[in-house]
Amino acid sequence: MIWRRVLGLTANHRTRLAVAGGAGFATIASSIGLLTASAYLISKAALQPPILDLTVAIVGVRFFALARAGFRYGERLAVHDFSFRLLSDLRARVAEAVVRIAPAGLEGFRSGDLLTRITRDVDALQQVFVRVLMPPVVAVPVVMLAGTVGWLLLPAVGLVAVTTLAFTGIAVPVLVNRVGEAVNRRLADDRAALATSVVDIVRGSAEIVAFGQQASVLTHLEEVQERLGRRERHSAWLEGVGTAAVQLMTGVAIILSLAVAVPAVASGTLAGVNLAVVAMLMTASFEAVAGLPEAFQHLGASLESADRIFSVIDAPSPIVEPIEPLAIPLAGTLELADAWLRYDDNWVLRGVNVRVDQGRRVALLGESGAGKTTIADVLVRFRNLDRGAYTIGGIDAAACSSDGVRRVVGAVSDDAHLFRASLAENLRIGDPNAEDERLAEVLEAVRLGEWLGGLPDGLATEVGAGLVSGGEQRRIALARALLAEFAVLILDEPTAGLDEETAARVMDVVLDATRGRTTLLITHRLEGLADVDEILVLDDGKITARGTHTELLAVEGRYRRMWELEAGKLILG
Repeated sequence: MIWRRVLGLTANHRTRLAVAGGAGFATIASSIGLLTASAYLISKAALQPPILDLTVAIVGVRFFALARAGFRYGERLAVHDFSFRLLSDLRARVAEAVVRIAPAGLEGFRSGDLLTRITRDVDALQQVFVRVLMPPVVAVPVVMLAGTVGWLLLPAVGLVAVTTLAFTGIAVPVLVNRVGEAVNRRLADDRAALATSVVDIVRGSAEIVAFGQQASVLTHLEEVQERLGRRERHSAWLEGVGTAAVQLMTGVAIILSLAVAVPAVASGTLAGVNLAVVAMLMTASFEAVAGLPEAFQHLGASLESADRIFSVIDAPSPIVEPIEPLAIPLAGTLELADAWLRYDDNWVLRGVNVRVDQGRRVALLGESGAGKTTIADVLVRFRNLDRGAYTIGGIDAAACSSDGVRRVVGAVSDDAHLFRASLAENLRIGDPNAEDERLAEVLEAVRLGEWLGGLPDGLATEVGAGLVSGGEQRRIALARALLAEFAVLILDEPTAGLDEETAARVMDVVLDATRGRTTLLITHRLEGLADVDEILVLDDGKITARGTHTELLAVEGRYRRMWELEAGKLILG
């Protein structure tokens, strides 16, 4: 099954694969012609015949020398062309799969492991065709050619050639593969474990240092690296054994062929000048099987990499796309009605009802783990509801394409990413065609106009993680969303992780920038909630209260207790 899928990847490149295989065969055939013609020429010349008797051999040597170089170049060109095109297609397929299942479908993959699948595993799978599939494809016709040439010289030589080549091309690779199969299959997992550990260390370096865990973390990394090193050394040792076995069998083949050729020369069955031809025929022919042990040695690791890649490609999408999607309205009421959703056996949303009318701002307030971000994921169609309905302008969102929904409903998450690129490039993710003047306007709208004026290179200034403050990062992300001009804007925890003063400034910007826009503000803090049209209190996946700021303060409940607690903090402060 796995082989069928791997070979299916070549569907669009089989002509290139055939050209590469043909060029590989022609290269080794030319090598056989070159060595045998040279052997014949030297042996014949030693008898000092008339020069005309050597003409054909001389021309043959020149021809095969030039042909070998030309075919070798053509083979390398064809193999690399095939490999790079296949690599490009494969990376595109994996990237499409990641985009298709992100973000909910990626929860089962660790970031370092996923990175390894996209990079190293794809490279390893590419090697299936170059290092595993190509050598046998070339070897089979070469064995037939060597057997035929040997048979024409002396039937026993042809039999020796076919027997020794077949044994070397089958038994040695199979034996090497059997011995190293378990080790090589684990190589992909060990490399992924190492990459995951490195990524975790880089991302969590501040926490590791803060808690004094450098020694334990580095010890774990060394253990992972040592385990990988042992497997790679074992693999390299097997590769050396395979190479040595091929060299040994080459010597055995030469000895056996001479053992049957020498008596034939003595009896006059074989011309003496062909004795060297027999030896060179064996020497050149074994080039075809020399790479087979290494090819089969990498087979297990390559198939393991293929399995890891296909696990990403085959990962089920958390979203069920309609076969014939409906057109989604560009404006209208956004509504969740009796929404239920669970992760595994845990219900995260329990009959939630959320309504955001056009032009209104609604706040969704709740503690961490209450289900706020899950609601945001549903609204931008990162997840499907298990029960209930989600409509936009009265149209069932599940009947519309997820991309269509995301063109209307946009979200700014609490960890909105800034790429390590210019400020303009980061902003143009929202609108690729926005002019610099428009970028400056939207930065002014989120109160970053003065900050922009102080940047050394203006919009060309590089931004990214660690290059801007948390408050600036949130406002740049908001500016990017404003550029996209979503009909409905979801702001997920825009002040999370910010100190109170910065959070208050960011919330002022949010309220000012979203005035008149259909907005759902998701938060666990109370800044600015007095200015929204409605507040929904979410607790353990259920809406427990709703109303304006004034209405919720007038009744006993979580909102009033939170407000009183905040007021007490201000007084104590």
